[in-house]
Order: sequence, then structure tokens, then C-alpha cells
Amino acid sequence: QSPRGAHIPRASAMDQDPARFLGDAARSQQANAGASQVWAEVTALSQLPGILDLGQGWPDFGADMTAREAASRALLDESDPRSNQYSVIPGRPELIAAIARYYRATGSADAVHADGGNVLVTSSGTEAVYATMQATLSPGDECVFLEPFFPWYISNCAIFGATPVAVRMRVSEVMGQYDVDYEALERALASPKCKVLIHNSPHNPTGKVFTREENERIAAMCVEHDVMCIADEVYERCTFGGFGGDGGHGDGNAFPR
Repeated sequence: QSPRGAHIPRASAMDQDPARFLGDAARSQQANAGASQVWAEVTALSQLPGILDLGQGWPDFGADMTAREAASRALLDESDPRSNQYSVIPGRPELIAAIARYYRATGSADAVHADGGNVLVTSSGTEAVYATMQATLSPGDECVFLEPFFPWYISNCAIFGATPVAVRMRVSEVMGQYDVDYEALERALASPKCKVLIHNSPHNPTGKVFTREENERIAAMCVEHDVMCIADEVYERCTFGGFGGDGGHGDGNAFPR
């Protein structure tokens, strides 16, 4: 306890800055305007009058009423007080079973165990991508994805010390569709440091729906160069007739497991 009248020095503004506790990865992401900062800026701009935000997946209609009613019943159900407590780490057994049934019924029976033993529930698709990249990428590994791309891929690479490799797609003269530069993709996947390819169809954010032949060609490259494919299928069921055409999208059937 200080004597009465004793001078107690105040901490400087620098000492009070909580950013001094940040780790190197977080400092690097902050200095390079990471995805979270870009997201915040775009969200703020989208609130201005006359602005239509095409950069984020926000529909202009409410969620499905069946899902909302089921969620409401679950929240109000008092038959099991434990349902309002921490869930088991992989996810509630009944949810895992439902996910397994869904994917086995929609073309992934060879990849998803009937008992859901290889199903993991995350709080969002973004967390699922983060956790998968964290589990597979080591410092110095290369992570390949097509450009344009979801901005969190680069931010995640920075956190894990991996090197992001973007392969720019070309805009074709046919209806302005995006096409893959397969020679550039082959070079990227052939790198001895390449560990992961992130792929999705419909592609985020261009909306390109890959044909089965395109998916099979990319899958063959992954097999040849022993590269793991992370299927970030955020829009797997959002397709329209006549685009991409033959069902070679969504569940990643073309990719060997």
C-alpha cells in the first residue's frame, strides 16, 4: 500500500494498448487488412442508401419456416434440461445421424459412415474450413484455390504459416463464364510444397457450376500429385437447370476418397 502523498506513475498510452499481447500471426493479419477487416468495411458500406451488397451470402427472404419452427420447439422443450447445456464435442448424436442420412442419400454413401462415425458438427461452415486447414496445413505448406476466392482462405493460411497460392480463372467469351486455367492449376498442384486444394461448385463467389468432366479433371490432378481436396461446398444445392448441367457438382462425387 503506497504512503499517503506518494507519487504513483501512470502507465503510458503504449503500455495500456491491449494489442501488445497479440501474437505474431494476429499482428500479421491485422497489418495486412485480414478478412475480418474487409468484411467489416463491406458490411458498413452495404448499409448506405442505394447500395446492393453482392459480396455476402445474405438472402433477402426469411429462413425456411419448417426449420424455424423446429428450432423454436427445441428451445422451448423442457423435457430434457441437458439440452440447454454444453453439447458433446462432435455434435449431438441425433444431429450426426441426420447429417449422415442426408449425405448418404445424396451421393456420398462411399464417404460418410452409416453410423456417422466420421461426421463432425461445427458452429459454421467457416469454422469447418478453419479447423480442416488447421488440421492439415503446416508452416511452409502451400494451399491452392481458384481466384476469385473466399477471403478467409488467405487469412487462415497466414495464421497457420502456410503459403496461399491463387490460380486466377479466365473469363470465357461464351456468356462471360469463368473457365479454369488448367495449365496454371497443374503447375500449382505439382509443387512439392503443395498440400491442399480448396474447391467448391458452385464456385464461391463467381457462381460457376463445374461439369462432371471438369471436376474429374481436377480430381485426377489431385490424385496424381497426392494433394488433398477440401470441398468447401457452401452452395452445393444452389444450382439452376442448364448451368453446369449434369449433376457433377455439389457432393464432390468426382473426387476419389
